[in-house]
Amino acid sequence: MRNNEIFENEVFKEVSVCKTYSVSNFGRVKNNKKNTILSPRDLRGYKRVSLWYNGKANDHRIHRLVAEAFIPNIENKPEVNHKNGIRNDNRVVNLEWVTGNENAKHRAKVLNQGDTYKGSKNGNSVLSEEDIIEIRKSKKTKLELSEEYKVTFTNISRIINRKLWTHI
Repeated sequence: MRNNEIFENEVFKEVSVCKTYSVSNFGRVKNNKKNTILSPRDLRGYKRVSLWYNGKANDHRIHRLVAEAFIPNIENKPEVNHKNGIRNDNRVVNLEWVTGNENAKHRAKVLNQGDTYKGSKNGNSVLSEEDIIEIRKSKKTKLELSEEYKVTFTNISRIINRKLWTHI
């Protein structure tokens, strides 16, 4: 997509927080005064733009602007989900209002992330389920366990107090 290219069936609606900008059903944001399309920046895969109002730049995620402009939120759901799991696909047909729970279920089912990869199945884990059981049974101090398993004292404490690895 080029910035000033015109697309068939593209519709722009004013952004609710600032009438100086409009957002399209294709996920493009336009400065209405200059009649130019803003260049989005990336934030962990999400596209965002800075909108100037109240004397300062305010960052907004584009998918949220699109949903607010085009998708009625009758049930007042707090989050916007990308149906196909592609974070930078901000077309209105790819977005829906969801609860946090619905978003987590979608993440696990469609993207194979979240609850599906708990414990040692999570690629970032340095401990196994067996390690957690041994840590919780151990009579050693938290500092000793921290050194033995090469994890922080805080993590050992959170494991013992069942704030981490809660599924075991």
